[in-house]
Amino acid sequence: MDSFLYVTCMNESYSKHIQTTTEQNLKEIEADDLLLKQLKVELEQRYTALEELQQNGTKYDQHEVEKELEMLEKLQCKYNKVEAKRKKLAKQNYEQISKFVDAYETGLSALKSDVNDRSVLSTAREHNDTLTRLNTFQ
Repeated sequence: MDSFLYVTCMNESYSKHIQTTTEQNLKEIEADDLLLKQLKVELEQRYTALEELQQNGTKYDQHEVEKELEMLEKLQCKYNKVEAKRKKLAKQNYEQISKFVDAYETGLSALKSDVNDRSVLSTAREHNDTLTRLNTFQ
């Protein structure tokens, strides 16, 4: 029955730890996705504004162009950090769930083997009991 206990403990572990961590990570990933979309839109708008400023601007607009380039660099840096964090969370989630699934499959295989062994033992016992009864009556 060790395998049954193992699978039961795995179920409990999933409920208490893995499921909550996974759900929390997924919420963070969704929030990061929204932030990434917003940053992407803002970056596109600023790039467009910069291009227009460079094409239509005068010499006096050079300071504005430099300022806009600085903002773009900061936004791009923020975008890259959020994207890296998101990828890291997704990878952690995947690895945690993969390890759990592997361990759970091992437990289920052991449980199946235990059930089969018990079935064989039960059948052998029944066969022995039948032989004993037959020998007793003879």
